[in-house]
Amino acid sequence: MAWQPNAVTATSGLVTSRKVGIAGNAERTVFSVMRREMARPMMAGLGDTHAHGSLFAVEWSDKLYLPTGWWADNYIDTASTNWNVLEVVYDGVTQQGFVNGVRRGVASAKLNTVERGVKIGFRDAIGGGEAKAAEGDFAELLIYDRALSTGERRQVETYLGAKWFGAQSLAPQNPYVWLDPQLTGLTGFSYARETGRFLLSRSENGRDSLWRLDSGMDGVTNATQMVAGRFLRDAQWTGLRTFAYTSREVGHAGLVLADLDGKEHERLFQTGELGWFRVTPDQKQVLFWGNVSNEPAAGIWRYELASGQLQAVSPGSDYSSPYAQNLKPFNGSIKLPSGRSVTCTIYPPAHLDRHRKYPLVLGNTLLAVAINGDHGRLWVPDIATCGAFVVIINRWSWWGGIEQWEENVTGVYQHLIRDPCIDSRQVYLFGASAETQYMSQLLEKSPGRWKGAVFLNPSGLPDFSQSPMWQSRPKILLSAGGEEHQDYLFKKFQADAASHGAVVDYVIHPGENHHLVGNAAQLERTKAIMHFIFEE
Repeated sequence: MAWQPNAVTATSGLVTSRKVGIAGNAERTVFSVMRREMARPMMAGLGDTHAHGSLFAVEWSDKLYLPTGWWADNYIDTASTNWNVLEVVYDGVTQQGFVNGVRRGVASAKLNTVERGVKIGFRDAIGGGEAKAAEGDFAELLIYDRALSTGERRQVETYLGAKWFGAQSLAPQNPYVWLDPQLTGLTGFSYARETGRFLLSRSENGRDSLWRLDSGMDGVTNATQMVAGRFLRDAQWTGLRTFAYTSREVGHAGLVLADLDGKEHERLFQTGELGWFRVTPDQKQVLFWGNVSNEPAAGIWRYELASGQLQAVSPGSDYSSPYAQNLKPFNGSIKLPSGRSVTCTIYPPAHLDRHRKYPLVLGNTLLAVAINGDHGRLWVPDIATCGAFVVIINRWSWWGGIEQWEENVTGVYQHLIRDPCIDSRQVYLFGASAETQYMSQLLEKSPGRWKGAVFLNPSGLPDFSQSPMWQSRPKILLSAGGEEHQDYLFKKFQADAASHGAVVDYVIHPGENHHLVGNAAQLERTKAIMHFIFEE
């Protein structure tokens, strides 16, 4: 470091004698050990103190800032005046920000600053944005001209921790230290005493993965990825070569059994809600809390791994349903008359008998919102278990493709009614929020085709005044939160629809808004839809 020549008169902070700013796509790894005084800032500018995206800052506003495209969009709230090791690894494209060895942010913005010295102190906007005398303490700045690997970065963290904070690292031969997996983004682990294997859970850039970690007699460690996807959680060993985990993947939520290669042996339950699960110490049973099949209230359940038997330990209802079972939806692709293909998630009826006919419940929605979210978190698997086909035409974003709602539903309907198991006289549509406008248009054009329609928190309702007079009208169920204050609108629609031959019923859920979040409201909606479809 070197003082600027006019440091005394200009009250400048420190500046590096070497030009180490980040220009273009040059890789860098930067460590800064610093702290601030109460309610006062402290910063290190990487090359140009005027470039907001080049600051390490311990701000007076109780925030820790790490470099990114704009100084205000990568911060961590903290009121601490303790020492911190702030760190960024920049590979020319992506920044990873760490605070005291824990990754706290990822950004794709480039660190493209002026090639000049790094200034240390605090920035005074009134004085032109230059670094001024420090309002805290600064210990060390390390700048590497490449992106360090995970192992290298941790070596530097160990060095800084021992040098400035007196941290002691345990020797490798210490029995309480096993090994470093050299993986970032770890969220959890499970250990098998019999085999010495670890199960590691990892989350990187919105994608989850499960890894097996093996250590040989020579101390060499091998990490093998077994499963990848989204929303993979709570991996636990169920035997020497098997493990279980929860998957909240859209359309595939459940408790999964797999082997060491990650191959899925069985998906135990399609649940409306899965809170937690535990494998017993003898690895013979799995206990979990959640919904099973058409049990709308969550309870505690026991699954025997050897026999596959499911028992209610503490059911949510007084008497558990004999139909509570492993309900397995499946995905399929259907080609529309226009030539486009759509992907559908199909929930078949429980105990499907190919010699019977079943109602069809059909909608075109975003699974992440309408099924695993609030609009259908419970009722979709419940309706299937009670004896109906439920088919969801998938959209992968809420607004993306919503204008094709009518085309998708009509095309899939024409394909599905060829199945002799589907009763073409009992076809129900459902839609949520903005989808109901497109569903209303379809009902107005061909009311006689549909037995009924379920409107969830609707933003549009059908007008049957111009519909074909010779066609029957579908019965309609409306469901919405009480805080949306739709009571008057629903009553008026009920009266108007009756004058044109349509029967309308509605249920208002007190205390709920556009999204139902309470268990009581979810259960009430589930019961209302069950009654609407299965009870005349």
